[in-house]
Amino acid sequence: MFRISPLLIAVALAMAGSAFAQDAATDPPAVDPKAMEALDRMGKALRALGPFSVHAESTAELVLEDAEKVEFSGQVDYQVIPPNKLHASLVSDRREREFYYDGKTLTIYAPTTGFYATLPAPATLRGLVDKAQNEYGVEMPLADLFLWGTDAAPASEITRATYIGRGRIDGDPVAHFAYRQGDTDWQVWLDGEALPRKLVIADTSTPERPEYTAQLDWSKGETVSADAFAFKPGDDDYEIAFFPTVVISASQEGGQ
Repeated sequence: MFRISPLLIAVALAMAGSAFAQDAATDPPAVDPKAMEALDRMGKALRALGPFSVHAESTAELVLEDAEKVEFSGQVDYQVIPPNKLHASLVSDRREREFYYDGKTLTIYAPTTGFYATLPAPATLRGLVDKAQNEYGVEMPLADLFLWGTDAAPASEITRATYIGRGRIDGDPVAHFAYRQGDTDWQVWLDGEALPRKLVIADTSTPERPEYTAQLDWSKGETVSADAFAFKPGDDDYEIAFFPTVVISASQEGGQ
């Protein structure tokens, strides 16, 4: 087995500590105003977006019964026209889903089986995310993108907020922040326009602390045809009755 030299570990830790010391104040407050201001800027940037698309490469950890962690990879692609048009494509090691929202209905489609279900939907993206999760048992991928900067994501629940320092993602300068909120520790890297370029979310309710990571690539102002948001079934597609518990079970078990 390859062994890492203790000297190399010590040097790496020293360099990381030195870099952090350059960017963080001594004994910073539990809730750093600079970190909270960054969240405010991010929320405003997200809410100010016109038509956009975003691609995310993600990994998610799953804890097995013996406490071993395994990792799954995935991709998420969104096409959005605020306030009421959305198409999302989710492809992962465990499942494949597409979501179509035209301001009136939400269609959930499983390409591998050809099954789809169409449900009534609210008139806004924020309402869609809320109803999908709370009434239909469906969590939209990267749903927080549609909640930050609204009263649905209250800053009062954050008990720690820290500015970690500067960094780079794909060569672009970013600012790195860390937060604690209930049983969740999460980190975000913001670019110069205050858009999130990377997210790391850790569930602290279990000793294994499984993590979800997503790196985001944004495209703004793109022209998207209205046809992209209306689901059109193919000859081999079948509409099915929608049962929230079935959708939740499929997500948890990795069903298709």
